Amino acid sequence: MTKRILKYKGYFGSVNNDTNDNIFYGKVLYMKTSITYHAKHISDLKNAFKEAIDDYIEFCKQNEFQPETTADNLNVKFLLEENK
Repeated sequence: MTKRILKYKGYFGSVNNDTNDNIFYGKVLYMKTSITYHAKHISDLKNAFKEAIDDYIEFCKQNEFQPETTADNLNVKFLLEENK
């Protein structure tokens, strides 16, 4: 089984499906902050992921917080190599 990981603006997100509810969903990985996203179709999940990241960054900007990034928590190069 290939594990799919979404990437956007230095953030990484999981790809999962719930066969009971017929949705695709994910969570931004390697962060303490919990950011989730979902979509009815797999083709829409990447856009939902991007919107979640953009919303998070905008929220941080409006509230004068420094956005947490994946690099704050892990060695990203190691993770990328591990998922090849």
